[in-house]
Amino acid sequence: MERMETKITEELVERKIAAYFNVGDTIAPEPILSLLQARCRLQQGRFLTPEQAAERKGGDKGEKKAEKSEKTQQAPGEAEVRQNGIVKGIVGKRMVINGVLDLRGVPGEQLSTVEKLLLNGVALMDEGNRAAWNAAAATINGSVMTVPPDMQVMMQPDMELSKAAVEAMPSGQKMMILGNVFIRTDVPPALIADRFTALRLVGIAVMGEAVQGVLFGKGDVTGITVAIPAEITHVVRSMENRTWTADYLRRLPDGSAYVNVGNTTIPA
Repeated sequence: MERMETKITEELVERKIAAYFNVGDTIAPEPILSLLQARCRLQQGRFLTPEQAAERKGGDKGEKKAEKSEKTQQAPGEAEVRQNGIVKGIVGKRMVINGVLDLRGVPGEQLSTVEKLLLNGVALMDEGNRAAWNAAAATINGSVMTVPPDMQVMMQPDMELSKAAVEAMPSGQKMMILGNVFIRTDVPPALIADRFTALRLVGIAVMGEAVQGVLFGKGDVTGITVAIPAEITHVVRSMENRTWTADYLRRLPDGSAYVNVGNTTIPA
């Protein structure tokens, strides 16, 4: 029996990866690194050789330590409320919220009672109360968004919408999804057009180019949009740390799209 090659070759990568989307770090030796760069459709991260990655590792540790120290200094002393997830309304005068703070419909006079807020996430407001927002009392590591009161809000770290899942939804929905969203390439654009009157995505959104065109008129993406070419049907999303092996690549269909959101390492 012929011994199967265990080393990742340029020919193998070229056959398996038709499109590359780099949102995180990609660490690979030359010339595979150059090959992935040539096939890169979206560059939001870094392409590094193993030597460059080793040099940056020490610097990244120092930056993270400084960032952690800064956030600790910003936290309100003696916070009344510390909550994670989606929090509706004012739940205390001094709050630490990790996630979503939904302030839609909260009267302006109630907003003015907030003495200190540390929000690691997103604040949702409506046009009626945004003017009353006391920005001086808030430290927001995220964003403040104006959202209609009839829009449904969902927070999912990672959501995948298949054709069957979208078909099961009622028509005419208004929805905001906070987190990473993958609309599978088998979902027809006409189905998205029927099911959603408005769709806002906050995070990293992966979808086919035709679905992206439909969403231009129905909402927006706050974050990063990964548009998969129509000719590619198989999509691989790497959300954490992944090290390629020759066996892993061989199992992928030829001509795949690879979306690197975490860190992908290709050994020499």
